[in-house]
Amino acid sequence: MYTRQRVKNNLILLLNKYGQRRLTENQNIPASTVSTWKAPNKTSIPNVLEAYKIAKEFKVPIDYLVTGEIARINDDNFSVAEPRVPYGEDKILNDIIKLLRNESDEVKIEARGAVRAIIRSYSKSKGGTGSGTQAG
Repeated sequence: MYTRQRVKNNLILLLNKYGQRRLTENQNIPASTVSTWKAPNKTSIPNVLEAYKIAKEFKVPIDYLVTGEIARINDDNFSVAEPRVPYGEDKILNDIIKLLRNESDEVKIEARGAVRAIIRSYSKSKGGTGSGTQAG
């Protein structure tokens, strides 16, 4: 089950393994923001765009932050640094919104926009049009 503490724990594991400095320097995330995520008395966790940057920097699937697991895929063409989008934009957006069900509508709208931008950017980089199906 998704909890803020689980996300914090998985993030701390990554930071301990790869280093906070690497993340702050390469992804332009302020050190103070990362320190807030790590603080045991704070409930702050990365937003969707920050989670994307973390996953990109540490070359893990974005869902690792939530699950703490990396799926095993038997495909010679698969690269963790180049994740596949396994289903349409609507499904991705709905999954993100489910993860954010306790957040405000404003946060959900911001997350939806960030995810759409990420999907379009990824699709364009792979030669696609970047236009997925549109969710509500």
